[in-house]
Amino acid sequence: MPRQVTPARLVLPAPTRRPPPRPAITVTIDADTLTGRFATDLTRARCDIEGIGPVAPETIRRLTCDAVLTRMILRLSQVLDLGTPTRVIPNHLRQAVIVRDQTCIARRCDAPPAWGDIHHVTARPNGGPTAEHNLVLLCRPHHTATHEGHREITRHPDGWTTHP
Repeated sequence: MPRQVTPARLVLPAPTRRPPPRPAITVTIDADTLTGRFATDLTRARCDIEGIGPVAPETIRRLTCDAVLTRMILRLSQVLDLGTPTRVIPNHLRQAVIVRDQTCIARRCDAPPAWGDIHHVTARPNGGPTAEHNLVLLCRPHHTATHEGHREITRHPDGWTTHP
């Protein structure tokens, strides 16, 4: 009597609904500098990354574009209010943008989502909403170039384009 062979069952781990964790940094920046306004009191203007020191405000804007933020309100170095950590771009919107864009939207770039960030086309401090129509997937080099003013993003009926 021939022996019966039972097919092996392939057990795969359950897919995770959470995106990979984003790097955590501590930033101290005053509201005027963050929003691009001229600081009214230059002695109180701050734009620092803990453990690194002063950095350009645009660096902070780029890093916080796709981050988890915790609001801390200070007065003369005393903590007045500490908020709960809040993701700038909620997971459901992040996933929707990744499904829509699939790769970095820059021309001739096919970097996968794991290599990129979700970017606000119109920045939040400039009134840009955290909504799918204002979000795109950019790889880290194209995201940096966009924040430094070397790239522009334009929406068209058939998708997005970046230039130069």
